[in-house]
This record gives sequence, structure tokens and C-alpha cells, in this order.
Amino acid sequence: MNIEQLRDFLCVAETLNLTMAADQRNTTQSNLSKPLSGLEEYLGRTLVDRRSRPLP
Repeated sequence: MNIEQLRDFLCVAETLNLTMAADQRNTTQSNLSKPLSGLEEYLGRTLVDRRSRPLP
């Protein structure tokens, strides 16, 4: 775990949106999701719900 992973997670937690958090962190959603997955693995917990929204 490193400080960037914590910053990424904090940004996602504040925005509640991976895409918006990626924009704020000046990166792509994919580049933001990978470190979050590593943080989840390190902690042994799911931190971000990545399920797609159901279609109307």
C-alpha cells in the first residue's frame, strides 16, 4: 500500500464515481482501478462496487 493508492481511494470515495475520480486525478478509469484493486487485495476487503448500473 502506498500514498497514491490512498489518494486514489479518497478521490473515489469523495466523488462516488470512478470516471469522475479518474478525471480529477488526471488519469484513466483503468489506471485508477488497478491500484484500487491492489489496495483491496492488501486489505482483504472490497472497497469499490464496480457493478454496472442496470439498463432501464
